Amino acid sequence: MKTWRERISEARERGYFTLEDENLSMMAHTCAVGEAAAFKGMEAWTWFNKHYDGRAVVNIKPYYIGLHALGGLFPCLVKDNNFDGAEECLEIIEDRVLQLKREGK
Repeated sequence: MKTWRERISEARERGYFTLEDENLSMMAHTCAVGEAAAFKGMEAWTWFNKHYDGRAVVNIKPYYIGLHALGGLFPCLVKDNNFDGAEECLEIIEDRVLQLKREGK
């Protein structure tokens, strides 16, 4: 599978992200955060508990909150064909994952 760096580069050349890119950017294990975390050997995402009344509650470790927000921003940038923004967001994600890895989180 292509990395997000490769996908961004190809999209920039082509002038748009593909529907596949958009779909992959929204799925936890194939989004930019999931890819960066997997590369560093980390589990990026949390689990969901479903309450008896049907509400889903996210259990998220506090130090992952920034990644969670970036993971929500990245697909929007892909959807908008914002190549520079997607690349900058990816760099921030990679830096944060590396920082967490160094801290042993």
